[in-house]
Order: sequence, then structure tokens, then C-alpha cells
Amino acid sequence: MTRLNLLRLNTMPPLDVEVLADLRCRPGLPTGRAVDDARPSARQDSPPAASGDAAYSRRGAERPICEMTNAQLRELGRLPYPMLREKDAPGFRRITWDEAYERIARRLREADPRRIAFYLTSRGLTNEVYYVAQKVARFLGTNNIDNAARICHSPSGATMKASIGVAATTCSYKDWYGTDLVIFFGSNPANDQPVATKYLEGAKKLGTKIVMVNPYLEPGMKKYWVPSSVGSALFGTEIADYWFPVSQGGDIAFLSGVLKIL
Repeated sequence: MTRLNLLRLNTMPPLDVEVLADLRCRPGLPTGRAVDDARPSARQDSPPAASGDAAYSRRGAERPICEMTNAQLRELGRLPYPMLREKDAPGFRRITWDEAYERIARRLREADPRRIAFYLTSRGLTNEVYYVAQKVARFLGTNNIDNAARICHSPSGATMKASIGVAATTCSYKDWYGTDLVIFFGSNPANDQPVATKYLEGAKKLGTKIVMVNPYLEPGMKKYWVPSSVGSALFGTEIADYWFPVSQGGDIAFLSGVLKIL
């Protein structure tokens, strides 16, 4: 996802919370409008949905939430209020911030500190936020705190240690400059390591080709707006030169085929 898309999502209007009131999937329920390619489009050939059905958003009788793609769900808007789904309830209902705080505080007071864990994950969190979070965890009496910076890279670190003897990369971003080919397997640096796109754009200017092996063509790898580059910030940069949409679990077969040709 590009930063411009992220900005658009962060400034979207709030969704109609009634759309979350009934999340039960009922196949065959009539829809009045379909949402294709994350944009609503009128459909005159479908009968309108039942009046008052909470599984549809305020924009009209669209398809049930359970039938929407991730892109279509994002288009519903931001979640503006605390929502609660109780046991056996068909969906969520809006609650006040005071009630949300009270429920969270009560559960924390009732829980054994040894059974409380904090997990932080967001590329938007600052060091100050992480610092305060770990202080809160320790104030509550637990040392069970982790974040994506460690757990997401633990498997790759262990694998690299076993493969090449070093649990870290053997090159830096600057080493991409002048490289003939950069290959990404199941990785999306445009989203996971946005700073990397600056070096990918610089490498492409020097003639580097970028290959993406992934079942899904990540939007950010298709085109990305690098803010530190004037041209890219205005017009975008096509990152991936080649995309190989291997099936999930098919990477070994793909590599075997490449090795055979080589």
C-alpha cells in the first residue's frame, strides 16, 4: 500500500456502525448494489435488500460483510468508536469510551499478571510509544511484552544462521546500487520496510531489475510514491519489473525450475 493510499485511509470518514450490527453470513441474501474493485457501482438488475437489514451499510443495499474483500471492507470507512461484541451476539454494538475503559480496567484487575501479555505492532509507533507501553506493562506486574520487530524476524534469523552461519543480512541497502537483479520472495518492502523503496528507486535508475515472487501482486510493489524523490513523489515509481505469481507452497518448485534452466 502506498503512503498516499495510507493517508487516504487515515482521513476517510467514519463508517456506519450499523453495518457491524449483524455479521452472520446468509448466502443468497439479495443485494441492491455490488462493490467491485473497492468502488461502489449501481446494479439495476438486483432487487433491493430488506429494509432495516443491519448487514448493509448506509451507502445502500450492498453485499453482506462476509462476502466483501479486504479492499471493499476498507472502503466502508474508519472505525470511529469503541465497539463490543458479546458472546452469542450477531454483531457489534457501539459503547462509550468510559464503558470501554471500565471493561478493560476491570479485566486487567481480575487477571493474574503472569497471564497478561502485551504485543505491539505498527510501523507507525515511535520509540516513545514503545517506551511508555513497556512501562505500563511493568506497572501492571508483567514482563510479558513483545513486538513485531523481534517476533517477525526470529524465523528468518534462525534460518539464516543455519544456512550461512550469520543471523543477519550479508549486504546493505546501498549494495543494491549497481546490482543487476534484486529478487523478493513473499516480501513487500513497500509496506514492511518503506525506507527500502528509496534505495530500490535509486537502484532502478542505475539499471537494476526487480523481480517479485509472490501469489499476490502487492500494490506498493507495483507502484510506489517515494517521498524523498521529487519525481517519484509526484508521479510514482513502478518498482517490480517482473512478477511471478506462484501458488502458495509452490516456491520450491519454482526455484527448482529456475535452477534447471540455469
